[in-house]
Amino acid sequence: MRFATQENYAQAVKCGVNASALYHRENYYKEAFELLRNAELLVRTGEQKLKKDFPDLRFRINKERLQMYISLRNPTRAKEQLNRLEETAKAAQNDSLSNDFLYTQASYYYTFGMNSQGDTAFKKLIEQYKQQKNYAKADECYQNLINIALRANDTELMARTYDKYITWTDSVKALTAQKELNALKKKYNESLTIIQEKRRLSFLQTAYHHRSLRPGSHFSGSISGRSHHITTLHPTDTQTKESNWHCQRTQ
Repeated sequence: MRFATQENYAQAVKCGVNASALYHRENYYKEAFELLRNAELLVRTGEQKLKKDFPDLRFRINKERLQMYISLRNPTRAKEQLNRLEETAKAAQNDSLSNDFLYTQASYYYTFGMNSQGDTAFKKLIEQYKQQKNYAKADECYQNLINIALRANDTELMARTYDKYITWTDSVKALTAQKELNALKKKYNESLTIIQEKRRLSFLQTAYHHRSLRPGSHFSGSISGRSHHITTLHPTDTQTKESNWHCQRTQ
């Protein structure tokens, strides 16, 4: 009630649905249905006040009411709630709720012996998880479906689901292995690019060093110029000394 007065509709609905589930678990269906009606009334009030829809909150309420009709083995009323659940899931445009609906839909069909429709819904759910690359969640769904078959003593459903589960796990292993291989290839190519770039820079540095020492470059020209100057002056100095010595002997 406190959340309702604070206009925290999401938390208020969460508390109402959880409380309803507890009553439902203890077979207090009258109290459970009453809590859901109050939660629905609160959502309607909030939508009118804020002038916006709350399909995600309606989804939670409809799903809990659906679970109660399933527990009561009332397929007609359960199907009504399933249809409402589909409408709210579509209105919410939320992947999580869409997946939740498909799983709930599959469970409904399997519970009431409509295995063909259940397989269709379950296959669609697994495909969505595959596209989202949520392999862990798909694995969880297979295991839950096996448990549903066990509780219903449906050996045909359990055997069929188990075979599909084995095929699924093998395909996931192949996908995972390919993903890891692609990651290794990417890392190898990146490392190869780095090595090649380092080699290219090393080659350029070596080439620049050799060019700087070759005659004709600015640095080597200054050295060779000095050497030439020393070489040309040395013979002149020698000739001058010899000429002076010859004059002294003549005198």
